[in-house]
Amino acid sequence: MRYKYVFAYLRLSNDDDDKTDESNSIKNQRLLIERFVENCKEFREAEIMFFADDGYSGTDFERPDFKRMIALAKQEGPSCCIIVKDLSRFGRDTITVQNYIEKVFPFLQVRFIAINDYYDSNSSYSSRKDTEIKFKNLINGIYPAICSENIKQVVRKCAEAGKYMGSIPPYGYLFSENTKTALVVDKEAAPVVRMIFDRRLAGSGYSDIARELEEKEIASPYAYLTGKGFACYKVNVRLQWTPGIVSKILKNPVYAGIMENHKTERTSLAAKTVRTVPEDERIYVEGTHETIVTKEELKRVAAMVKHQKSTDPAKRRERYLFSGKIRCAHCRRLMLIRTEYTIPKIRCRFVHTKDSGCFVGVYSVEPIEKMVLQLIRQQAAMADETLKQIKEMNKTLDISKLRRKKGAYEGQLKNCRSRKMELYEAYATGNLTKEEYLDKKKGIAQKESGYKEQLLELQERIAEAEAQKAKEKDPGLKVFVRYKNLEALSYPVVQELVKEIRFYDPEHMEVIWNFRDEYIEAEKRISD
Repeated sequence: MRYKYVFAYLRLSNDDDDKTDESNSIKNQRLLIERFVENCKEFREAEIMFFADDGYSGTDFERPDFKRMIALAKQEGPSCCIIVKDLSRFGRDTITVQNYIEKVFPFLQVRFIAINDYYDSNSSYSSRKDTEIKFKNLINGIYPAICSENIKQVVRKCAEAGKYMGSIPPYGYLFSENTKTALVVDKEAAPVVRMIFDRRLAGSGYSDIARELEEKEIASPYAYLTGKGFACYKVNVRLQWTPGIVSKILKNPVYAGIMENHKTERTSLAAKTVRTVPEDERIYVEGTHETIVTKEELKRVAAMVKHQKSTDPAKRRERYLFSGKIRCAHCRRLMLIRTEYTIPKIRCRFVHTKDSGCFVGVYSVEPIEKMVLQLIRQQAAMADETLKQIKEMNKTLDISKLRRKKGAYEGQLKNCRSRKMELYEAYATGNLTKEEYLDKKKGIAQKESGYKEQLLELQERIAEAEAQKAKEKDPGLKVFVRYKNLEALSYPVVQELVKEIRFYDPEHMEVIWNFRDEYIEAEKRISD
C-alpha cells in the first residue's frame, strides 16, 4: 500500500533518565526514523511529518505535538502511518498505550510502527508478538514510577537537610551566589518585611498594611521579584499589594529562619493536580539562614490571625444570607460580609488598589435584602402572568389533529411507492410500453412531491406546537412562580434564584438570576 504521509513522533522527557541516554535524543530519534523510511519502498513517495514533544513526560498524553498528530491521523486515516523509535517514546502509561494500539489505531485504520520493538500493526497476527509488546508496555509503565520514587527520595533528603526547594526566592531573600538552595537576606526588601510584621504586631489589619504599602509606592513581591529577573506566576494580576499577600508573608516561617518544605505533593504520577500537605506533615528545619523576625514574633502574629468560627451550620447559613453572592462590580471580587454588626454590612476588600473605582466604606445589607425580595416578587408576578398567557395560547393547539394529518400523508406516500412498483412490474412484463410507463410514473412522482411538501410542513407545525406546549413547563418561569407570595428571604431561596449581586454603589446594584436566560427567552417567545 502506498502512503501519503508518514507521521514520525519524537519525545524526550525531563522526568526520567531519558536525558542521559544519547540514543533517545530528539536528533537521534529523527535520524533513526528517516533511515527506516528511506529503506522501505512503500514509504518513498510519502511526505514525512515530524512531531516532537521535547521535555514532556510519557505518563501524560496532554502533549501539544502528540495531540496535533492524533488529530491529523483522524483526518487522514488509512493514508498515514505513525512511526516511533520504540513504544516508550510513544508513551509510558500502560493502559493508554495499549488502548491506542489495540483499539484507536485499528478503528482509524492507521498503521503503527515501533522500530526498535519490531512492532508493525500491518504484520500478521502470529508474527506481531502481541504478548511481548504488552509486557514491554507494562515495563514502560513501571519505569516512571520507579524514577518518580527515586526523585522523591532525593528531594526529601534535600528538604530534610534544610535546602530551599523553590525556583523563586521568598520576598525578603535572594539566592546565595554559589547555589539556589541557600538563602541570603535581601537588604532592599527585608526592611519591608520587617515593617509588615511591626505594623501587624501594633494591631494594624491586613488591608491597612496593604494600603500603606501602596501609598508609599513600594513594589509588591511579584512586581519586585519580576524586576529582579524572576518569572513569577500570574504576575500580571498581582502587581498591587493585597491583604492576601500581606497575610501570606505574616504566616511564612522562613522569616524566622525556619525552612518549610514538602508543602504540596502530586496526587498521582500522571495527575497534574496537587494536594496541600497538612502543616503537621511538612518538613521544618530551623537555623538554615539569617532571620528577619524572631520566632516569638512569628508566634505572636500567628496567634492574632486565628478567628473562632461558628460550628453550627444552621446559624452560619442564617448569618450569611448572601454568602458568595455579592460582588464588587468594579473589581469583580466577592465583597466581605461583616456579620458582627446587628445588621450585617458589606465592604470591598480591594479599595486600596490604585484606580480600582471600588466603593469606599461599608454599606448595610438591609436595603439589599429589601431590594432582592421586591425583585423576586416582581419576577414571580411576571412569570405567573407569562404562564397564564402561554396556557391561553395553547388552548388553540390541536397536536393530535396535526399528527392524524401527518399519518394520512405518510399513507399517501406509501401508496405512491406501491403504485410505482406496480407500474414497473407492468412495464417489465410488457403490459405497458416505455412511453406509458414513464408518463404514469411522472404523474405519480408529481403527487409524491406534493405529499412530501405537505408532510414537511406538517412536521414543522407539529414541532412548533410541541415547543409551544413545552413552554408551560419552562423551569425559569415555574421556579419564580413558586415564590409569588414570598414574605421573607431565606438562604435556600437566595441560593436557588440569585446567581450574583453586582454592587457598584448604594444607588446602583444589579441582580443576576440563575434562570435569567430561560426566563427572558420565555417572555420573548410570548411577545413574538
